[in-house]
Amino acid sequence: QCALSTTRTININVNSNIIPSFNPIAPQCSGTNFAALPTTSTNGITGTWSPALNNSTTTTYTFTPNTGQCATTTTLTITVNPSITPNFTTVAPICSGGSLAALPTTSTNGITGTWSPSLNNTTTTTYTFTPNSGQCASVANLIINVNQIELPSGNINQTFNLNSTIANIVISPNNVLWYATLSDALANVNSLSSNTLLTDDTTYFAVNDNGLCRSQPFAVTVDVTLGISSLNKKNLKIYPNPVTSILQISYNNTINSVEIYSVLGQLLISKRNNSLNYTIDMSQLPSSLYLIKIISENQTGEFKILKQ
Repeated sequence: QCALSTTRTININVNSNIIPSFNPIAPQCSGTNFAALPTTSTNGITGTWSPALNNSTTTTYTFTPNTGQCATTTTLTITVNPSITPNFTTVAPICSGGSLAALPTTSTNGITGTWSPSLNNTTTTTYTFTPNSGQCASVANLIINVNQIELPSGNINQTFNLNSTIANIVISPNNVLWYATLSDALANVNSLSSNTLLTDDTTYFAVNDNGLCRSQPFAVTVDVTLGISSLNKKNLKIYPNPVTSILQISYNNTINSVEIYSVLGQLLISKRNNSLNYTIDMSQLPSSLYLIKIISENQTGEFKILKQ
């Protein structure tokens, strides 16, 4: 007898391919160090990426699932934005000690950031601009040139003989400009000629000017005398000072002569009495500063008296 035939059914399950999914990556700035892409998708598919990461240009990467997984390839694009170089207007050179305005914290092409180091108006300096975070921008440098000029130097008190001029003042450098007042020196007006006669007990102001920069004024006070005093001042009396009309002079030794000069060296009064005491009538002289030369035996003294 023949066996009865039967029919068998076999079920074959066909799984649908899974598409690996990944979190999107925010746009990056050119040159940024990228983190490695995950080798396991958010829905559990493992695999590898190609090509190698490139932080200089926008690139599409392909994820290839490992074998044995019902999964398809997928892609992920990372946008790379170019790095912007901040632009700034050139700062004109300044003179040492000149004023510097604060540098702008926003570039001409819209990048915000901060500067370092602090402004320095005494020497040429390179400043670095660091963009604030969140901007695709590189650091930038800005050089501010500071021109140097030698400051005048010398003794602030100097003594000269009568008829000395501005040119006789000892100072370095020797080609400075001279002014009669501080305000004139600062404003660069009314400079004095080199043959200007020095006036006793007067302050003059020197400025070094090289055509590009001007130094701060340097003050020199001058004393114009007829000579070097050798009289014993403790034993000499000249009064009143200031004087309005009559000047009294007394000394413990005989005074041979008294002469009164203008500050320009003009002899105005001369008396020779060989006396311990002198009376000088200055009532006819205009109000001014005068120089008195006193001779006593082999001693000589020069002094200043103010006539009111």
